[in-house]
Amino acid sequence: MRPLSLFAALLLAAGLVVRLLPLATGARTVAATSEDGYLMLTVARNVALGRGLSIADGTIPTNGVQPAVTFVWAGVHALAGGDRLTALRGVLVVELILALGAAWAVAALARRSLGARADADDSEHPFARSLAWLAAGLWLAAPLLVRHTGNGLETGAVVLGAGLFLLAEPRWRAMGASGAALTGVALGVLFLVRNDAVFLAVAWAAVGAWCDGWRAGRWGAWLRNAVLAGLAALAVALPWLLYNLRTFGHIVPISGRAQSLNVTAGENLVALPHALAEYAWLWTPLPSWLATAPRGALLATAGLAVLTAVLALSWRRAGLAWRREWTLLVVASALLAAYYGGWFGASYFLSRYLVSLSLVGAVAWAAVLVVAARESPRAAAGLVVVLAGVMLVALARHADRAASHPHLQAVRWVEAHVPPSTWVGAPQSGTLGYFHDRTINLDGKVNPDALRARAGRRLFAYIVDDTPIQYLVDWMGLARWIEAPPPGIEEREPRQLADRFEVLVKDPAQNLAVLRRRAPDASQGR
Repeated sequence: MRPLSLFAALLLAAGLVVRLLPLATGARTVAATSEDGYLMLTVARNVALGRGLSIADGTIPTNGVQPAVTFVWAGVHALAGGDRLTALRGVLVVELILALGAAWAVAALARRSLGARADADDSEHPFARSLAWLAAGLWLAAPLLVRHTGNGLETGAVVLGAGLFLLAEPRWRAMGASGAALTGVALGVLFLVRNDAVFLAVAWAAVGAWCDGWRAGRWGAWLRNAVLAGLAALAVALPWLLYNLRTFGHIVPISGRAQSLNVTAGENLVALPHALAEYAWLWTPLPSWLATAPRGALLATAGLAVLTAVLALSWRRAGLAWRREWTLLVVASALLAAYYGGWFGASYFLSRYLVSLSLVGAVAWAAVLVVAARESPRAAAGLVVVLAGVMLVALARHADRAASHPHLQAVRWVEAHVPPSTWVGAPQSGTLGYFHDRTINLDGKVNPDALRARAGRRLFAYIVDDTPIQYLVDWMGLARWIEAPPPGIEEREPRQLADRFEVLVKDPAQNLAVLRRRAPDASQGR
């Protein structure tokens, strides 16, 4: 199994190098964080500066973030003294630590499924180490995971948290009532890392009902443990829930409500097979057109079925046990897929929301390689060469694309033309809002006032009458707000913005549009 060990080392090295690249230059550091990541970092920086959970120079309170990681990022900003570039580098370092922890968890899960303990000599399973290192290396180097766990968001913490939970849950289960309480505390913490961990809690209860209640007939013990875990999880999550309810009138953060606003049930289903297939493949991102049309969805579904069959067969032939924790992960992922596929917007986020599936995907692919090496070393060598080449090309493409950012043109224009004291608005306000304090979010993800305005079909009235916004800056589509105002079903007075703002910049080459508020005398004369 030495060639597989060398391949695992190559994967680990490649994953480490590509994750360190954003630290190479200031430009790469700034480009590494995603648009939504900058939304979270803006709030975190305000917390560090004593402005609380807020945006817009501390003037607009928000709960449109995942709290646990937001406060971690706030600590990073506090250590950086509020300096943006230093803080961004610190965030990247923390994300790398989280990714390395997640890779370790993948390795530990692989060895456990093979029956090897971390303190065993592996004499009964000569390929246990190769399997574990392959799984860890694939997870760390997979381009899709490099993107999702280095984006300034909570995604890396989600995967690490899920991996640690799967490793600890069997031991806690054996402890009875005290273990159930520990399970609940862990679920509560995971909820604060990302609120959709509620589906992991539901999956844990459902799997327990099947295994402990239905099959083992210990309904009383299952009910006791479920209640204890539920109460413990609620105790951890309650402060955040009460804050949301008392301050914003709803336990669901405004980011989730904004994303679900005006969503048609099932509109993400066409993109769901693509997201699932990416975690059954892992070696490269899959073409985006597989997620945009029914024909592409059918092709992605067929590919998913073939990959699942291959992975399942290799899992069995490698001697891996399908342990209870894997069932728990798959059930939780199925619930997440049903929710985000059926009742949520933004299909382009589906892959990130289902990221915990990467744990089982990495172990399954390690099993494929181990089985191939055991049964046909020559064929395995060829497979390794092909997969290594494919992944390295994908990583090179990722590194090239990661050197630029799709929203920095707005930042550059504002820094060149707008004083720091002037208010700016943007639907996509994450990147701009991090670098220009006086930026007002308009899609409602972190601005409750904008969310209410959108729900009431009066966003333009909100911009014109309720804000001091002088410039609107975003991608080219923003110009349509004046040139082709949205119909009445979206805005009660669609011409209102055109009466008070004018198109100042419309630059297709930069994908940039800027609208400027007209001077009072000009608007009165229209």
